[in-house]
Amino acid sequence: MNIYNGYAETLSSFEFLLFPVDEPLTRSWKPDQESAKWNNYLKFKAKLPPSHRIPALLEKRYTEYLKLSLYLEIGKLNAEWGTTYKTFDEISLRETLPVNPKEAECWTNYVRSKIPYRYIKLSGKGGEYASYLKNKYGNFDRLNRYYKTAYSGFNEIKLPFFEPAGDGQLKLDWRNYCDTAAPVDSIHIFDSSHKYAEFLGSLYGQTGPMNRAYGSNYISFSDVPMPLKEEDRSYFLSHKAGLRFGFIINNYSDVLSYMLLNGRASVNTVILVLAMLLTSLTVNPLCAYALSRYNLTYAYRILLFLLATMAFPAEVGMIPGFLLLKQLGFLNTFWALILPGMASGYNIFILKGFFDSLPKDLYESADLDGASEAQMFWHITLPLSKPVFAVIALWTFVSTYGGFMWAFIICQDPKMWTIMVSLYQFQQSSGANGQHLVMAALTFAALPVLLVFIFAQRIIMQGIILPVEK
Repeated sequence: MNIYNGYAETLSSFEFLLFPVDEPLTRSWKPDQESAKWNNYLKFKAKLPPSHRIPALLEKRYTEYLKLSLYLEIGKLNAEWGTTYKTFDEISLRETLPVNPKEAECWTNYVRSKIPYRYIKLSGKGGEYASYLKNKYGNFDRLNRYYKTAYSGFNEIKLPFFEPAGDGQLKLDWRNYCDTAAPVDSIHIFDSSHKYAEFLGSLYGQTGPMNRAYGSNYISFSDVPMPLKEEDRSYFLSHKAGLRFGFIINNYSDVLSYMLLNGRASVNTVILVLAMLLTSLTVNPLCAYALSRYNLTYAYRILLFLLATMAFPAEVGMIPGFLLLKQLGFLNTFWALILPGMASGYNIFILKGFFDSLPKDLYESADLDGASEAQMFWHITLPLSKPVFAVIALWTFVSTYGGFMWAFIICQDPKMWTIMVSLYQFQQSSGANGQHLVMAALTFAALPVLLVFIFAQRIIMQGIILPVEK
């Protein structure tokens, strides 16, 4: 675990580093401007192209407030306001108090209770603000104690036009003044849309030249919506091919980078699969060959014991296996992953049945020629058993590569995680909003099995057909 750059967060990798909370339209949200994480986040945002930025618009929140909290239907709003809006999206948030009385009432309630203070600007000479402070504190000596100032009278206090910085009493009083005592006609709202209106005013001077250029008939610059849809459409048309390709590969590239860069899951899985293939194709064939070639009187007992292991689910042996490997000191090692699966009763049973079906004349001829048992196994049994070996290898690969529960229990060290365990952790970190990444991860995980089956299907089919032909 590392603590990176003063973030005071315990992280196992950069993949688990989350963006800081950035909710400028939330009333109570306040950025931690002194944190290193927030400052680095601001530097990162400054480098993003304009197409990656979304302006903070209060109008959407205002229309949601009108629809969900007050009217529900646009017809009810029109009946009360005396308007002819077709949808709530046509309603704009006025910069100052609207002329329409009913609209002004809704606007006032929204500004007093919902709007973030960072988007409020107050105007006036400050007489009302001084009266508010006088009514609250009674005398300026008490105010000086709270503010840690040296005012000689309330008339010296100037009205802050914007929300004061810091977390002191001055900010609390300013906020409470906005909510309760500030004259409604002194409150001004500003966000990205109002800044855009100011930009148009500085660009055209009057609405006439703008309307001629736009082919519109806007009365004021504040009525002009920001061309967000037009910008999105223009960007899409100019980057159509790149966007399509990005939607195809972005999820897969994120998953691939996670799998390759987050720990040693890919390397561990490759080592484990190769080791299991080697041991499974060595131990099981040798055991099955001995049972097939030698007429042991207790061979059926051995087979019965091997078949009995198939009668119980693998979960039954997990706890005893875990305790045994713990006593041997093999936890969080490849031995813990390999040893329990080196021999398989099912594989030995299948191999013995296949070896029994091989022509006995070949072994008798080799025995007359003086061939040793190892030579007969290598030159006769193995070449004729390629199909069943391919099936055993495929089963071993699928069970080893797709094994999750045993690997998750026996190797809890992240350095020993396999791909399946790593993908499980990736799924947990992705959360409810990362299901697209989870599906891409599962697709990636299924590819190796599919490729192995495609390349080995001819040999596998031989393993199915050959015993029938015999």
